[in-house]
Amino acid sequence: MKVFAAFVLVISGFALVGCQSESSSPRPADLNSGPPYTTPSPTPTAPKPEIAVGYDWRNENWGSQDQSIVELELGTLPADDLAVCHSSYVIGKLSNRKADGCDKIAARGLALHRRQAAAEKVKDDAYDKAHTKK
Repeated sequence: MKVFAAFVLVISGFALVGCQSESSSPRPADLNSGPPYTTPSPTPTAPKPEIAVGYDWRNENWGSQDQSIVELELGTLPADDLAVCHSSYVIGKLSNRKADGCDKIAARGLALHRRQAAAEKVKDDAYDKAHTKK
């Protein structure tokens, strides 16, 4: 185990050090050449679409808990598809066809959540009506 830990430390040390050649480092004369930097003007952002809890596979924090939510609500295959979409999205190799399929799964999850919320509201209204003193 100690050998493995030493090996991991050595490998991570090489990864942290990195290699930088002298020709690629900027020289002071190069820093001031070129147009001055201007801050980009803020662009209006489109309103974020409503996404059900656990179905935002484009979120970098999407993980096993979210996959479990999808698995419990829609099944194993949609959950696995969202996991693949998330992994592919993070590394930047996601096709438009696959992304569209995962967006459809997320839309099914949102529709399910909306139906459940509507059913709960009906139950709450019936309870309030039955237990309200007049």
